[in-house]
Amino acid sequence: MDFISEALKIIGTAGAALIGGTILGRSMERYKNKVAYLKKRSNVQRIALAGQHGWGEIQILYNKNPCNSLYVASLELLNESKQNLDGFTVQISVASGETIYKGSGKFTQGEAIKDVKLEKEFAGLHASTLTEVEAINPSDAPTTTKDLQCRVDYVLRNIVFDVPFLNRKEKASFSFLIDSINLNAPELVITFGRKGLEAVTEQDDERRKQFRQIWIGISSSFLFAVPIPSIISHSPSTSWAVWLTILDSIVAYFLAWIIYYIWIWIRKKS
Repeated sequence: MDFISEALKIIGTAGAALIGGTILGRSMERYKNKVAYLKKRSNVQRIALAGQHGWGEIQILYNKNPCNSLYVASLELLNESKQNLDGFTVQISVASGETIYKGSGKFTQGEAIKDVKLEKEFAGLHASTLTEVEAINPSDAPTTTKDLQCRVDYVLRNIVFDVPFLNRKEKASFSFLIDSINLNAPELVITFGRKGLEAVTEQDDERRKQFRQIWIGISSSFLFAVPIPSIISHSPSTSWAVWLTILDSIVAYFLAWIIYYIWIWIRKKS
C-alpha cells in the first residue's frame, strides 16, 4: 500500500506539473502572439546638394520649386514574427526642416508584388491641403491661418500608408524623395497604427534576443534555486524530492518568461 500511495502521489505531482506548465505555456504564447517585431532596413542617400561650390552655384528644382539637399530614402519591413498580420497603417515622419516630396510602397504576397496605397484619410488631407495652398494669392500669404500652417507642416513631414496585410516572412518596401535644410541626413521615424507592432533593426533584434537569453537563464536559475533547500529538507522521500525538483525547474522556467514579458509590457507603458 505504501508503494501504491507513493506512486499515486508522484503521478499526481507530475500531472500537476504538466497541467501547470501547459497553462503557463499557453498563456505565454498568447502574449507573445500579441507582439510582432518587424525587422527594418533603411538606407538614405543624398543625390544633389544646392549651394555655392567650387565649380559655381548649383540650383536644384523640384516641380519648379527650389530645393536645398535632395535625398532618396528606402525602407523595408520584414515580418519575422510567427503570425500573419492583418491590415495596419504605417506612418513615416521626418524632422523639422525636412520635406517628403514623394513616397511609394509595395508589399509581397508570395511571388506577387502589390502596391501599398496611402491611407484614405491622409490622402484626402494631403490633397485638400495642397489644393488650399495653391489657391492662396501670394499677397495673402502672410495672413495664412495657423490651422492651415499646421496642416501643411504635417502633410509635408509625414506620409501614412495602409498595408492591407503582411504574412510571415513577407516584406513591405517603401521609397521616398526628401528635401532637407539640415546638416545630417534625414532619419525615418516609424509609427504603427496598430498595437503590438514594433520595428527593430537587425542589430537591435540580435541584442534583444541576447538580452532575453541572458535574462531567462539568470532569472530561471535563481527561481529554481530558491525552493531547493526546502524541497530537500521537507520531502518525505527521495522520489518526492526528485519530482518536486523537476516541477520546480518547469515552474521556474515559465515564471522567468512571464516576468520577462511583464517587464517588456511595463517598459512599453512607461
